[in-house]
Amino acid sequence: MRSEKNYKAEKFIPVAEISSPGLAEIIEVLNHESVNLFAEHLIKELGKKFKNDGSTASGAKVIMEFLKNSGIDTNGMFIEDGSGMSPLNAINTRELVRLLIYMKNNGKHFPEYFSSLPDAGKEGTLKNIFKDPVFDSRLKAKSGSMTRVRSYAGYFTTKSGKKMVFSIIINNFSGPSKNIVSEIEDNIKDLISKN
Repeated sequence: MRSEKNYKAEKFIPVAEISSPGLAEIIEVLNHESVNLFAEHLIKELGKKFKNDGSTASGAKVIMEFLKNSGIDTNGMFIEDGSGMSPLNAINTRELVRLLIYMKNNGKHFPEYFSSLPDAGKEGTLKNIFKDPVFDSRLKAKSGSMTRVRSYAGYFTTKSGKKMVFSIIINNFSGPSKNIVSEIEDNIKDLISKN
């Protein structure tokens, strides 16, 4: 058996080295495909970078501080995990829209963030919805879903050229989820066509 002293003195030769993709690339995969594992790692990385503690709780504190410093009302908001899968998480649509507006107006990396969102009817989790031609090159959004929950938040451009921000969260619905998604599509289609 080796002593700890001898073990530490040995030289190790790396077998392989892998460099992580850049953050913009990671975020694009996360937002296109809703990769919960990526989201969980990112919240821990926030905790590690800004609180010297790579825990979910520390990462959540970093996010809440950012929201408060951005003028977002965090009363009633709860972050229990990075992926949004915990039923203990809570957010409201008004403050989510305010955050998206803040990001558009103040985010120094907004172009990268915006391009990370899937195009309606073409990519990622939006590939099979928002297929009507009215959405073509007009809507980019992040989806979120769990049992009896459907949500979408993002940006769209109306036919008259107005830039709009939206957030829709439907909780505890009954019946088929396709009916809920269809209603959401109809509502946004109406906004695009009439504004």
